[in-house]
Amino acid sequence: MCLGIERWYSSVKPLQYRIRFSGKRLTSYIATIWILTCLFQLYRLFSKTPGRNGCQQANIPFGTRSLRAMIISYVIVTFIFPSLITWASFLHIWFRVRKSPAMNTASGNLTKVRLLRMCVLTALFLTLCWLPDQLYYVLSLFGITSLKSPIANYMIVLGLSNSCLNPWIYCLTNKEFCKEFRSLCTFRLFTRVSIPFKSSAYCLNDMKVREDLDLVFENPAVYSVRLTHCNNF
Repeated sequence: MCLGIERWYSSVKPLQYRIRFSGKRLTSYIATIWILTCLFQLYRLFSKTPGRNGCQQANIPFGTRSLRAMIISYVIVTFIFPSLITWASFLHIWFRVRKSPAMNTASGNLTKVRLLRMCVLTALFLTLCWLPDQLYYVLSLFGITSLKSPIANYMIVLGLSNSCLNPWIYCLTNKEFCKEFRSLCTFRLFTRVSIPFKSSAYCLNDMKVREDLDLVFENPAVYSVRLTHCNNF
């Protein structure tokens, strides 16, 4: 849901994007997500009690109807509500992009297709990964499914895999994310010194690659000066 809102700000309100998603605010957003997640799962600490044969299911302090109402409300707050916000934000991006004059050009159409593809895939995989688990969880309240079945564990794994898919979706459909991914894979020996892999980045007529590597380990500052001089030449 937060990823959807972040994409909405970057597409619909780009002037406010840097303010709403500054470094400090991003840190507070992430911390809030973690805290809320822990609070929503806090009930699991009281769902088991120690026994002679290991942990046992604790007695529910309220009736079946109250339990069903609580769990259905939990699913609405943690899955249905975030999914609706995600889809709504992406649909709004789609309508705004269609009306934008800058998107009617050839380059604009390509950008529009990539943006919409990223939005649709993100929302689609969010729904497909988590819907089976949440539906299975609700049906267990009425005795249709059982949480003790191994299928329940597979459903949870499918839902958690969504967090692994999102970075790849953003990387493959967005140039900015792809650029950041490539920068993470850059081979860096020092904080301010990096070894480029392209042969055109070296002055091979003046120095050898092996000599450069030896110089980096011995004196990185000298290597940085020489590499700058070489590139300027």
